[in-house]
Amino acid sequence: MWSQLADSDGQAVSLNATHLVMIKEHGDRTRVVHACCEVTVLQSHAAAIGRSSRP
Repeated sequence: MWSQLADSDGQAVSLNATHLVMIKEHGDRTRVVHACCEVTVLQSHAAAIGRSSRP
């Protein structure tokens, strides 16, 4: 499942949830560690988890 998020500059970031390593709070943003990269996104921790959860 792919998740569409926005990085700290507001640019769209698409990540495959299958390869997520960690999602944690980072101030008012969320730090997402992926198998190929690490990115801080504008979405809250809860929103990032909700978008990356699998059915």
